[in-house]
Amino acid sequence: MVTSVFGQKNEKEDSVPSPFSLVYAIDLYRKSVADSLKYLIPVLDSILESDQKYRYGTNNNSKGKKEQEEAIQRFLQHKNEVRYIDSMNTLKVSAILDRYGWLDRKRIGIMESDALFFVIQHADSATQEKYLPSLRKAVLDKTISPHHLTMLEDRISLKKNKYQVYGTQLFYYPPNKRYYLMPLIDPEDIIQTRKAIGLDSASFGTYLTQFNLVWDIDTYKKELPDVQKYLLHNKTRPK
Repeated sequence: MVTSVFGQKNEKEDSVPSPFSLVYAIDLYRKSVADSLKYLIPVLDSILESDQKYRYGTNNNSKGKKEQEEAIQRFLQHKNEVRYIDSMNTLKVSAILDRYGWLDRKRIGIMESDALFFVIQHADSATQEKYLPSLRKAVLDKTISPHHLTMLEDRISLKKNKYQVYGTQLFYYPPNKRYYLMPLIDPEDIIQTRKAIGLDSASFGTYLTQFNLVWDIDTYKKELPDVQKYLLHNKTRPK
């Protein structure tokens, strides 16, 4: 069931199945959450649904390019609402993280744990940097996926240095109807850089296929000047 950011049911959306319903149903971790944390499950489910309300499908090519384009346009049309939802979710998730720290999937459930990360990923810079050290510790403790850390590290790095480290951030260019990889600090060694954080060598290529891209360093270098020019002119940020 989809709930609004205000915690009330939206009757129009009430009949729309959640894209995460299957994971909710089969997630064994979710079924064994400690009694003291069970109250967080519906809270985080609602947060996740609202966070992904206009984002879901924008980087998923499983239904084809047309559906992906429609999802992107829907996101762009609702950017103001997305910003408001993000700000409200940031307040809620910050309170949870301040009390419990990073709750991994074993403690709270798969999508519920992901909800914490998604919200911080979409939060303001100060919030991202506040919780980055605790996310790093969770990855070192092997309770959180290193992919989550690389995504947050890249967002912070792009805002500060205009370059990303792990290649997780892309932007969509409407005129060409395709995604482009945002500038990398060390494109020649991107695979080794990702392996050093705990990602396997095939993960980069697999990740890019979600955006209908194939990693080719020559193509990347050829497109880089135009990409940087576009980003500078439009002050583009990863969504």
